Amino acid sequence: MLDSFLILSLWSAGIGSIALMMAAATNRVVVFADIQDLLWSATPIVFPTVGIAILYSMLREKIGGVYYDAGRWHGTDNFLEALSNDHVAQGVLILAVIATGIGTYKIFSGSMRYNGVILGIAVALFKIVSGSILMLLLLGRIGEVVKESKSASARVAALVGFGFLLWLTSLLINGERVLDRRKLRDAGVRVQPRADGQLDHAATPNTPPSNIATQPIETAPRRVGAWKTIKNFLRVT
Repeated sequence: MLDSFLILSLWSAGIGSIALMMAAATNRVVVFADIQDLLWSATPIVFPTVGIAILYSMLREKIGGVYYDAGRWHGTDNFLEALSNDHVAQGVLILAVIATGIGTYKIFSGSMRYNGVILGIAVALFKIVSGSILMLLLLGRIGEVVKESKSASARVAALVGFGFLLWLTSLLINGERVLDRRKLRDAGVRVQPRADGQLDHAATPNTPPSNIATQPIETAPRRVGAWKTIKNFLRVT
């Protein structure tokens, strides 16, 4: 039963990720509003990892085992016990938890503000996973490019992979493009996304192009309801 549920969950996550990628490519859903949003999306994984690494380096000597010396017992093999006796380590743990909470809050609040509550939660979960993976892959490819021991062909392959990751990242950072699409749609403009993620549009007979050009463009994606976002995603333009 548990295995079946796990398999179903993995299939659902995979299909949902593909659907969100398609929605991002056609500028119907805001995935990453900007580069800062992409960096914040990695914090729920980066901050706990860094916190655990710091705690381990601080407490590894105290949890190396129990020994008897000078008439008393020293050390412990229990991580929580070692942590309870080290106030500095407790402070590090609290800071890591607070930083992770702030990062998670910014991810979910931003996604729900741009995409509505229901779709925003799904986008936020996707952002946490994809943002962390993208950051790790980008850093890994940079390391392969600059590593001196790599051959020329390996560096070229790493450079090509790095370029693909940059293109994929630019595709997912689509806050401004989604805003433009929504603005043009509300003005009565037929919008067609290009292969590079930009927008081609033509005015409908009821809306002259001159009127569209004079309309101000906002600087951040506006809030929409979940149901309206889902309808926009399903609409054929």
